Order: sequence, then structure tokens, then C-alpha cells
Amino acid sequence: MANTKMISGYLAVAGALLVLSSGAQAVTVDWGVHDTSESQRLYSSLFSSSPYNSTFTFSLQSLSDLLASFTTGLTGSGSVGLFSADNTQIGSFSFGGTYSTSSLTFSSLGAGDYYYTISGAGYSPIIGANFSSTLTPVSAVPKPGSLAMLLAGLGMVGLLARRRTA
Repeated sequence: MANTKMISGYLAVAGALLVLSSGAQAVTVDWGVHDTSESQRLYSSLFSSSPYNSTFTFSLQSLSDLLASFTTGLTGSGSVGLFSADNTQIGSFSFGGTYSTSSLTFSSLGAGDYYYTISGAGYSPIIGANFSSTLTPVSAVPKPGSLAMLLAGLGMVGLLARRRTA
């Protein structure tokens, strides 16, 4: 009877370890409208450097720059990609190393829906890794042609005003 309980205990521990260390990890997070700063802590399976593939969906409401950063814990390597809603890749960067941070700025993204994908293997199950995305709104800058037309229009108004006074 005691041996049966001991064997059952060993099987329970072995099963728990198997579950904790198995398979690829996948996380899908919907951030909704991107706030000024978004972040997500990622953990891998215990006793495993299993692959992971995470997706973070969000939308932008105006012209913006995004700074995407990935910080590894003890170990880890992989890549971060930014895609538009129609699956067009906008850009990507790789990360790897011990306690290292990799980042890339995606400039002048228009209003619309986007998503990040993060894939790789081997970050720490206890310390984990951190992914963050920082939003900076971009004010629209007039094109040189628009500025030239504005100046020409002001010049015409000035000439008309001068002719009226003369």
C-alpha cells in the first residue's frame, strides 16, 4: 500500500514536470487601441527551451512612430516582426543574449490595425523576457509643394492688398 502511494506520487510529479516542460508556447494578446506604452512579460516552460510564437494585435488612431523593445532574461534568442492587418511585413529585428535589449523604431505608421509577432526559443522560465512597445504620435509636416503654394497665395493676397491701397 505504501509503495502504491509512493509510485502514485512519483507519477504525479513526473506528469507535472512533463506538462511544465512540454511543447511550444503561444500567446495572443489584443491590446486594442495602442496606449502610450504597452508591455508584456513572457515566460517559457520550466526546464525547457521550447519554441514560442506570440502575437500582439493593436490599432493606431493617428500617424505614429513605434519603438519596439525585447529584453531577454538569462538566455533567449529570436525575432520581432511588425505587420499591417493585410499581413504585409513592415519591419523586424532579432534579439539574443543574456540580459540584453534589442529594439527598433518603426516610423510614420498611419492609422489602422497592426500586429507584432515574436518568435524564438530559450528565455528563462523564472525571470522571463519582456516585450514593450512605446507610441509617439507624429504631427503631420506639410510637403514642400504645399508650403510653396501657401507662400504664393500669401504673396498674391499681399499684391492685391497693395494694389487696392495704391
